[in-house]
Amino acid sequence: MKIKSVILGLIYLFPCSIVFGQKEMIRLPFRVGDKYTIIDENGKEIITPEFENVKIYSDFKILIIKKNGLWGAFNFDGTKLLDHTISDNVKVLELKEIERVQNGNHRDSKVFTSRLIAIYDNVTNVKYYINPYHPLKKYKPYSTIIYSGINIYEKDFLDQNNRFLVVNIDKTINIIDSIGREVFNEPLEGAEVISNKIIAVKKGDKFAIFNGNKMITGFEYDQYLKLNDGYGFFLRKTNYKADYKKQTLYTFFDSDGVKIDSSYRSIEKAHDYILINRDTGFVLLNEKGNRLFTHEKYNGLLFKSGNQVYIKTLFGDKSGLMKCDGIEIYPTTCVVTNHYSQKLISINFGNGIEMVDSILNPVFKLKNVESCYPLDYTDYFVVGIKDGWQQKIGLLDKNQKYILEPNYR
Repeated sequence: MKIKSVILGLIYLFPCSIVFGQKEMIRLPFRVGDKYTIIDENGKEIITPEFENVKIYSDFKILIIKKNGLWGAFNFDGTKLLDHTISDNVKVLELKEIERVQNGNHRDSKVFTSRLIAIYDNVTNVKYYINPYHPLKKYKPYSTIIYSGINIYEKDFLDQNNRFLVVNIDKTINIIDSIGREVFNEPLEGAEVISNKIIAVKKGDKFAIFNGNKMITGFEYDQYLKLNDGYGFFLRKTNYKADYKKQTLYTFFDSDGVKIDSSYRSIEKAHDYILINRDTGFVLLNEKGNRLFTHEKYNGLLFKSGNQVYIKTLFGDKSGLMKCDGIEIYPTTCVVTNHYSQKLISINFGNGIEMVDSILNPVFKLKNVESCYPLDYTDYFVVGIKDGWQQKIGLLDKNQKYILEPNYR
């Protein structure tokens, strides 16, 4: 019987047949004597009948083929990816053989948007990183250890489908791209993929930033802080004044590694805004690092209420409220508190309290009240009224009706 007629019959047994006039890539094993060949959906022979066994991974477009007692890897076009070097040991047949590599090759990643595949040799305890659509001439074996990276904050694995952390056999680190090529010529002590462009590399207890394999900062930073949703990142380093007092410098870089700004005071991040405090005053940037406005007097804290982002302005022991366009809502003569879970903001004027919702609509005003805060996930508020050097506590509903009069200390 001819090979093609046998294969056409076999195709009906598989769910990957012709759909709407398009042929899906099908690879089927066919035995010729005591050897195997591979046939495609048209009955065309992909590899010659010289192999002892075949495993077909259609999801990965990989063929694992045995010759002279050893397994090798081919893509669906019949191009050899790995020579026949993987041992066949019955004790390890149930172990992992092949899998798709998650973005970043990080154990916390649950995203798979590249075509990079890991093929395991469970006898020698190594694995190979292969993209079957872009074969390389040679593949290096790596450790099966998954490296956990360094100092991860708000990590975005969607932006890591062309940079993957790998562990060498000697436990040093490198980065490979989605084809399997190493980014650095020399092994690394430690590294963190920030994005497909930017990599933080560790040496001793310091970090430097690279764009690909090009160094753009020295090894001078103490900590890597990714806070900016793919548009940039923050680094922290410790400096010492002339009197040997320690001070911490925070620096913000854009997504290409270009320095935008730095400060010895805190850097705030909320939604689409970045706020950089100075000794006096602050600078507000948008998510891409473009300056929106500067305030010369107040310091600030960004906070989110509902879908809105506001600036809590700070001056001495008082606070106020400002919109992110620079419009001041409440001056820094009161105390502003964000009640996040209730999407409410309270403004304490000293002789009374105003409660507003997340878009600044009034909820109620209370006179001669020292404190007021909502109970989580209820419509009740705990109210405090000054009584000498103490407070009397009561319980109020949203209609300003006391459930419990403020007679309790």
